[in-house]
Amino acid sequence: MTYEDPGIEPHDATAITAFEDALRQFTEELNRLHIANGAPSYATMAGASVRPKLTKAGLNEILAGKRFTSLEALLEFVRVVTAPREVDPPAARLRADPVLVDDWRGRWQEVKLLQRQAQPASRRLRATVRQTLDDAAQEAEAVREDARAEAVRIRAEAETEAARVRARARRHAEELLHHARLEAERAHGLPGGEEGEGTGKGRGREPGEGEGTGEGPHTPVVATGSGAPPPRGGRSWRPRGEPAPRPALRPALRPLAAATGVAGLTLAAILAGDPFLGTSGDCLPGPAHAADRLIPHAGLQDRGTVRQAAYAREPESIIFTDLGRRFGFPSSPSSTDGSSTPNPAPTPSPTPTPTPSPTPTPTPSPTRSTSDSCARTGS
Repeated sequence: MTYEDPGIEPHDATAITAFEDALRQFTEELNRLHIANGAPSYATMAGASVRPKLTKAGLNEILAGKRFTSLEALLEFVRVVTAPREVDPPAARLRADPVLVDDWRGRWQEVKLLQRQAQPASRRLRATVRQTLDDAAQEAEAVREDARAEAVRIRAEAETEAARVRARARRHAEELLHHARLEAERAHGLPGGEEGEGTGKGRGREPGEGEGTGEGPHTPVVATGSGAPPPRGGRSWRPRGEPAPRPALRPALRPLAAATGVAGLTLAAILAGDPFLGTSGDCLPGPAHAADRLIPHAGLQDRGTVRQAAYAREPESIIFTDLGRRFGFPSSPSSTDGSSTPNPAPTPSPTPTPTPSPTPTPTPSPTRSTSDSCARTGS
């Protein structure tokens, strides 16, 4: 033990060091005495001892310097070691050499004095060591608490960061899935495949764009018309600024609208007479052939409708020309008037080209005049 040891006073360290040195020297002298007398075994010396009774463990501690022995044990040790081995056991009870006993008694007294001087220092040292251990334990506990709190904080931050990363990854995955769905819809020709639809991303817009109109960058509209299949949910997306598609008429209403218009033109032509449509030198009655005059002006798809409308208006004054044979129109048009008599159905032909139906013989109208421009020209 040195003077630089923490928590130990210098005089305490001096006293403790002096006792330890004296005990070490005293132990060396005992070992020399034991060896000088033949180094008898611990069992032999324990068997030869009388009072106090020595033990092998006690002898081991005395000769090893683990503890400072008592005076009685020291004198019995000196007597047993110095006794002759050839005498009888009763003779072994003889006392040892008085000079030798006095010498070892003096040595023991010197070491005992140093031990007594070092005892207070030893008690203070033990208290200091105990306090140091307690302080170290408290400091270690404080360090553990700080480390535990720091670990809890780091774990909380890690969990928060992990939650943020998971949320960001989830949003990114949803965006990827949405864009993939849009790409799939665009590849299959479905509406709403414009870039950035539904998310407001992918196409920038100027500040103030779409303000005051109630529309965003992509406005949901109801799909109309028959040009594209209806989207899911009945709505499609179009970019803001693109004009909304005009509602188209259904295919079933187009022929009806065309027929209505042509019927109006036909009726006007019939009422106006031949001077409205015909030219000089024509050999056709005006009222009877007004529809045939309008047929060349109508489209190919509407000529049958014109013929049907004219026949429904005045069936008795219709004279069919070869228009049906050229374009394959049916000879028995449907009539919207309940009083008209339909023509007999056409006979189907085995060839793909339809066979012209027999031309019905019209009956002269009682209200029309028999004298017309055709009759005058024919005469």
